[in-house]
Amino acid sequence: MTSQSSHPPTGFWFGFALGTMAVGASAFLLGTKKGRQTLAKLLELSENFEENAYSMLAEIEKKAGEALKDSRSVPAAAKQGFQTVLTKIKELSPSTAVKNPKKVFIKEY
Repeated sequence: MTSQSSHPPTGFWFGFALGTMAVGASAFLLGTKKGRQTLAKLLELSENFEENAYSMLAEIEKKAGEALKDSRSVPAAAKQGFQTVLTKIKELSPSTAVKNPKKVFIKEY
């Protein structure tokens, strides 16, 4: 005979492990000096993410433009396709980006 469990499987241990990790991470980030510094850096990075993304996009476009100038290494169809992708990215990016967003989570001393 085969024995079957009458209890449905639950995610107790997964939830317990996930909760333990969340409590440990929050205790580190909020309870220690190094954790607070790390949290401040993460918040600053997230607040400046839009500006960082635009500067990375501009740098990629500049390097891609330099690579496209060398016509021997890149076929014409690839040049046209890459230019189309860059044009689409520029069209989708907002033209009125906020220059100095209000920092919500960091105290100004």
